[in-house]
Amino acid sequence: MQSSQLPFLLMAIGAAVLMGTIGPLSRMVEVSPEVVTFYRVVIGALFLVLYLMLSGSLRGSLVLIRKRQLASGGALAGFMVFYIKALQLMPMAQAVMILYFAPILASVIAHFVLAERLTKASLSLVMLGFTGFVFLIDLSALTASEGSEYGAGLLFASLSCLTYCAFILLNRTSSEGSSPSLNTLIQLVVASSLLLPFAWNWGLPSTGQLPWLVAIGFFTGFLAMLLAISALAHLPATTYGTLAYLEPFTVALLAWWLFGESLSLSDALGASLIVIAGLGQSRLSLRRSE
Repeated sequence: MQSSQLPFLLMAIGAAVLMGTIGPLSRMVEVSPEVVTFYRVVIGALFLVLYLMLSGSLRGSLVLIRKRQLASGGALAGFMVFYIKALQLMPMAQAVMILYFAPILASVIAHFVLAERLTKASLSLVMLGFTGFVFLIDLSALTASEGSEYGAGLLFASLSCLTYCAFILLNRTSSEGSSPSLNTLIQLVVASSLLLPFAWNWGLPSTGQLPWLVAIGFFTGFLAMLLAISALAHLPATTYGTLAYLEPFTVALLAWWLFGESLSLSDALGASLIVIAGLGQSRLSLRRSE
């Protein structure tokens, strides 16, 4: 591992832990996922503008908006909304591990579109991760009386996985010509614009909801996103994906501590397979870069 990558590795770790708090925080606020996501991105954007002003980064900056950044902002809004919807309909640990099948899927797509070569060993790890994905599906919950709710949660979790995969891949190239912080700001503004109609219809938050929304916006909208996009601009998708698995562990720990949720044997097996696959992919990627 090159020492020059160390700051970006630490950024990825910090982003993963902070993003892991969105599940518990979103359950503390009794509003729709679209509204939670809107305040997450719009408050995050406001904090980021303040940060750029105080650091002097806005002076003389040329804001270049590219199609990839617009698409990435849409993917950002999509995977956040779908993920929070899934969290409301199924166990948090299952939802987050399905979301984090995305880095493994991204490694497959990166083989074709980003020239990040996928070897036979990498393909085997992808299949291992997919097996873990299958183990996470609770067939008994699907056939139970409340199966329609769990099935909807499974659908939203899968959609969050697909849109998060798109977000990872788009950010491997979308920061060209602008700093990571400005790139982050553009994507947050795009996402908040898409979600504005939902927040407009809902109205202003109450005094009890506002502190939670501000916390969500600062920690998961501003700080986590800035760290994540900065790391993604300098790390291979597989390396970032490995460190991102700290988020599922954070979510599982908080879900157990705050809500009494625990992993079943099938969940634990599926999560372990996905994590092993992600770690293996990163190991192969780092070995090729040495």
